[in-house]
Amino acid sequence: MRVPEFDRAGPAGPVSRFIAWLLRISVDPEDKDELRLKKQLLVAASCLIVLASAVWGVIYLVFGEPLAGSISLFYSIVTLISIFYYLRTRRYRLFIFSQLFLGLVLPFTQMAILGGFRNASAVILWSMISAMGALFLYDLRHAIGWWVAYFAVLFLSGLIAPFLRATNNLPPPVNTVFFVMNIAGVSSIVLLMLTYFINQKNEAYRLLRLEQAKAEGLLLNILPEEIAARLKNENLDKDALMRLI
Repeated sequence: MRVPEFDRAGPAGPVSRFIAWLLRISVDPEDKDELRLKKQLLVAASCLIVLASAVWGVIYLVFGEPLAGSISLFYSIVTLISIFYYLRTRRYRLFIFSQLFLGLVLPFTQMAILGGFRNASAVILWSMISAMGALFLYDLRHAIGWWVAYFAVLFLSGLIAPFLRATNNLPPPVNTVFFVMNIAGVSSIVLLMLTYFINQKNEAYRLLRLEQAKAEGLLLNILPEEIAARLKNENLDKDALMRLI
């Protein structure tokens, strides 16, 4: 099955064209369809993380939270470096691990710096992207480990909450906006990942139906219509087929 192109750029701006270029060069000619899909999805999600982290970092800096802002900007820069390091070395497994690890740990660190779940506007929800990504990029056995780590981080955030700062420098309206941005950002990335995989599944079914139609047409061209119909609807062994012929 040929995976539909994930990197086709329409009438897009320079950022979209740049991402499309990254997606084209993120795969190798010998990659199987499933691996191509995973590589392109990982690079695409990483590009979104670069943009989102940069925006979050600038806002934190503007409103007097330099440490939280530095973490977001660090995340953005390291992710961008990781993308180009992968493109240069093709070390795909290292790329996966680095992105999942950073995505799990840094939002938790940011939450602790800003004073807990509420003061940080649920920024720790970004850690869920790592657990979701593990489901797409690893087998189930490895993915379960990342989900255990995610729930452990959530549990730890609750344990340390009484020992964190009671307030931060973010005004209440900005804190509310961050709540919306964090929930909407995480939901959007998860939705994009699910939508893309659903589209691939639908495309796979479509191609399967085309191949089935071709096979049925070939049977009709070779065998009498009555025999072809029975072959289509029944599981006939070799001897039964010879008796029909």
